[in-house]
Amino acid sequence: MFDGRKQRVRGLWKRGLVYYGRFAATNHSGRTRDTFRALESLTVPGAKTELQALRDAAASFNIPVQGRTPTFADYSKRYLVEVSANKRPATHRKERKQIAWWAARIGAQPINWVHRSNVNTGIADLTKSGLSPRTCNL
Repeated sequence: MFDGRKQRVRGLWKRGLVYYGRFAATNHSGRTRDTFRALESLTVPGAKTELQALRDAAASFNIPVQGRTPTFADYSKRYLVEVSANKRPATHRKERKQIAWWAARIGAQPINWVHRSNVNTGIADLTKSGLSPRTCNL
């Protein structure tokens, strides 16, 4: 991408009508990664200032960088801690029991690898064990 003086603007691209910026961001573990973001500006000067603002925010660790996807077991632990204050104790006990069953089945898989087929297989196993359909769907 070139500015008004025909000088190249590093880290700025345009695809169709959208400007994209590339900059280095450091995640919480200290690893630096190139990050690409769509910019909201519709002009080159606006995109340059927006890209510079993103670079400044990345330098001060204000921009989240996507890291590894947590496993189902890790995420379920975090979920139970965060949600426990908002639920009744009986509901919390039931959810803990159900999540423990699912964690034993698919706990080692990253969340983004859990598919509908995994859920359908689990529900089928619950149905085969003699539970009612309503219990299986919960």
